[in-house]
Amino acid sequence: MKQVKYGLNALALSLFIAAPTYAIESGPYLGANAGIINNNINLKISDAEENSVEDLTLGVRGSHATLNFGYGYAVNNLFYLGLEAFASVHSVKLEKGEPSASSLKFEYKRAYGINIKPGVIIQDNALVYLLAGYSRGKFDLNIADYSEGQKDEINLSKELDGLNLGIGTQIKLADHWSLNLQYAFTNYKKFKIEHATADLGLTPKIHTTSLGISYSF
Repeated sequence: MKQVKYGLNALALSLFIAAPTYAIESGPYLGANAGIINNNINLKISDAEENSVEDLTLGVRGSHATLNFGYGYAVNNLFYLGLEAFASVHSVKLEKGEPSASSLKFEYKRAYGINIKPGVIIQDNALVYLLAGYSRGKFDLNIADYSEGQKDEINLSKELDGLNLGIGTQIKLADHWSLNLQYAFTNYKKFKIEHATADLGLTPKIHTTSLGISYSF
């Protein structure tokens, strides 16, 4: 019985040693990510009539899907440097208030941009990397006010510039295929609205966690 046990252990060890190693290599790649978005919105309302300022933080969760295309360069199987362009679509909508009273609707629809990805290869087939780059996001805003028996409504659609920071890990599973897990934070510029009686400022801060797969050429 012991001989069988030792034989199985030796076979498992030999298979592990003989298993192919898929090293991180230089070259272009195409990938897709999907995950969860946490959108924290800083809302600042300045009311000129009442001479007051209201500062709120509103949170909403949604989902996203992202396509990315990039080029990665591995240096001496130790360091990694990548450049990646991306485009994403989102399902993130914030709704506050009542339809027949004052209400706020804010939607994060899509984004595109570019990131650099410096990293360290911790094993032949695995690396840890940082993200830093630029994002341009599309936002829709609707504000309705039914005070004094009249409807006062604002509809705006804007593209805002933002800065990306993040961290991730990537594992090469097969000859051309890799799996990645990453977190990214995007800080967008303020969404400003000037009104006759009040000024409104919205600052989206996007937290994204995603799982992705990529194919290297």
